[in-house]
Amino acid sequence: MEQLKPCPNVLCGSEGVYTDSDLDDHFVECPDCFARGGWADTEEEAITYWNDRPQVFTAEQVKEIVNATLKRVTQHL
Repeated sequence: MEQLKPCPNVLCGSEGVYTDSDLDDHFVECPDCFARGGWADTEEEAITYWNDRPQVFTAEQVKEIVNATLKRVTQHL
């Protein structure tokens, strides 16, 4: 079985994530920030969904990315 990656939330990064289920649906949850992965039919699918989640960026990181992109674009105008 694939190993769980830490929480992708940059403000969290908890390594204590775990799999859980609700009736027949499985998911991965972070106990610290309560982020959840997608609902899945199996535990293995839930782990895959969790591990494939994109990183969550902070507002400051987004600002830096946008500013760097704008700088590159305006250089070519």
